[in-house]
Amino acid sequence: MKAKPPAYIPDSTHPGDWFVRQPRVARTVDDLRRLSTEAPNCESLRVVDFRREDDLREIEHLHHLRELEFTSCPISPDLIERIGRYTSLAGLYLAESPDVNEGLLRAVSSCMPLLEHLVLYLCYSLDDRGVSLLAPLTHLRSLRLDHTTSLTDVGASVLADLPALGALSLHGCYRLSDTTLDTLRRCPSLEILTLPDGASFGEAALRHLFGNRSRLRRVSMSELDNVTDIVLAALADCELIEYLYLFGCRSVTDSGIRSLGRLKNLKGLVVRLCRNVSAESVAALRAGRSNAEFVHEPFS
Repeated sequence: MKAKPPAYIPDSTHPGDWFVRQPRVARTVDDLRRLSTEAPNCESLRVVDFRREDDLREIEHLHHLRELEFTSCPISPDLIERIGRYTSLAGLYLAESPDVNEGLLRAVSSCMPLLEHLVLYLCYSLDDRGVSLLAPLTHLRSLRLDHTTSLTDVGASVLADLPALGALSLHGCYRLSDTTLDTLRRCPSLEILTLPDGASFGEAALRHLFGNRSRLRRVSMSELDNVTDIVLAALADCELIEYLYLFGCRSVTDSGIRSLGRLKNLKGLVVRLCRNVSAESVAALRAGRSNAEFVHEPFS
């Protein structure tokens, strides 16, 4: 049976939440050896807290792997090349690794050209040059660059070169500016978007972004001072919006929440710590939406 694309949860933080299949977990080399004999058709694997890269070579025997996560593991370009040679990965998740750098992403791009889902989570060694090497991954459908704190508009410009990119998370990429919002406007397939918290985006640029995004279905915005009622009014023109997550957006008021009433497909709304939004306005928006899940967490 063909796997469904990942259902991204806007306020999710763990890279494994993007797994399509229920993953097996390996914490020791014995776990990997056991998998290769007892579950050789394993399609989804999470590898955690390995200390020696040589122990990871057992992964090469799992030829049916479609999704692979490394968390706190040593990874080299050579390992990526070997895994790419013996498997046909659709999803690769790299978390909390200082080894994720320019050289490693060059290997990913050259050895895994059909990759559809890529998570780079808490990879602090990653910079603009590394991210720019993702351009050959034209089949990439979802990309997570959370806490790539060295990423600037220069590196983010590669996003416009990924024609299939439908889901993007930039949580923690606070150096990005309005230039990146212009880049996002040129991503033709973008439907699911998490903007970086604390970034210095202007109100006009945010309004322009949403004014040109008829495909957007899910949006997450946190601690962005220039997310205003005017911006939400522009967002309300994106008629396909189903889920919206707002955290710490202090310029949003009840007026902005009321404007979301135009979103006929809205199924979920989370408003957390937005000091000028009342529970009453969120409740009023939910009225008449029997299957909707709306959450209001007040500022205290």
